[in-house]
Amino acid sequence: MIDQVLLSVTEGLKEYLGSYYDMPEGVAELGVIGGSVGEGIANKMIVSLLNLEREGAMGVSNAYQSERGDKMMQGAPAWYLNVFFVVAAVFDEKRYAESLKMLSASIGFLQQNVLLSVNGKQKFTIEPVSMNMQELTNLWSILGGHYYPSVVCKIRMLTFDNQEAKRVVTRIKGLEL
Repeated sequence: MIDQVLLSVTEGLKEYLGSYYDMPEGVAELGVIGGSVGEGIANKMIVSLLNLEREGAMGVSNAYQSERGDKMMQGAPAWYLNVFFVVAAVFDEKRYAESLKMLSASIGFLQQNVLLSVNGKQKFTIEPVSMNMQELTNLWSILGGHYYPSVVCKIRMLTFDNQEAKRVVTRIKGLEL
């Protein structure tokens, strides 16, 4: 699921930027940001997973679901997660101005496409995430120590629910007064 969501963002970004910029090496890709400076510079927009976080607004789910009659099915409660990702302009130093243009266009794409549809079925929202200087420093230290112009975004509420029954139990009927 995570791969499909981030691939959907990347493909949309690639199509959008490709209509404005003709780059033979491609405009955007899903990948890892890092490595040493100057080594394997992509000269494109890179979409990369940063983190997964539990969505607290959904509360705790019940593990039991009603079945027909007096039966109940026990399963594991669904997990609701938010996906944090970065869109970074990974360009060499000579193309810095171009990287800022591409980042601006990428932000425009994300702003216009706040509702993401994956496989035409599930819809998710995309929103920007504000980070202070300390958080940015920590982030880019983890990603290899070299800063690239970027925007961090959050995709709300991916649902992970295997819907596998662990057991079926019989409901106990109470006394009526």
